[in-house]
Amino acid sequence: MEPYMDKMVRAQQKKESLSELGKKLLNKVPEITVYFWIIKVLCTTVGETFSDFLSESLNWGETITILVMGAILVIALIFQFRSKKYIP
Repeated sequence: MEPYMDKMVRAQQKKESLSELGKKLLNKVPEITVYFWIIKVLCTTVGETFSDFLSESLNWGETITILVMGAILVIALIFQFRSKKYIP
């Protein structure tokens, strides 16, 4: 009977460690709420407006604007992935 209990204990420990792993992987994900969607819509609108400003008002054209905005995105992603936890 004892080996069976050992298997159950190990299975329970493995389950808990997988649960902890899941929590670690998801700790950078924001909670999806109404506020999340409001911020997402506002940020998307501001980003597109700024991109249009660079392209049209500063006459950078689409290619340069895409390269600049793409570089900003890559830099932001590098900082986010290097962080140990989600920082709103």
